[in-house]
Amino acid sequence: MKYYSLKFKRDLDGWGGKAHMWKIQILEKYRNDTGLLEHEKFHVRQWYYAMLAALAIAGVLGWFVHPGWGLIAILGPFVHSRLASNKYYRKWGEIRAYRIQLKAGNYHSPQFAVSALTTKYGLGMSEKEARKALGLS
Repeated sequence: MKYYSLKFKRDLDGWGGKAHMWKIQILEKYRNDTGLLEHEKFHVRQWYYAMLAALAIAGVLGWFVHPGWGLIAILGPFVHSRLASNKYYRKWGEIRAYRIQLKAGNYHSPQFAVSALTTKYGLGMSEKEARKALGLS
């Protein structure tokens, strides 16, 4: 069973791919880049896990504390995007996604991943830290 939808686009504002909830968009020129697809699929799985955790917490609170607490389940689909605004959650997610991408793709060099981690996400990582996080040094 496919747990995501995939569309190819001509422009993604400087990104090769994007994931939002269960929807993945990839630049047309990267149509055959399996590593990039796996990277974005990881972000989709992050979204599902965060949503399921929120729903579980809402269920427990609604059952054991007060039924009104179950209403926080409404927030389930938005938990991942809120977490992604946290630098440490975003850092963990992007490092994991790039590790998956490098393993799945057939790339000549991992430098694109190092560069992305140091410049694109506001993580404050040096090149040395990024290479170490990716298991390259």
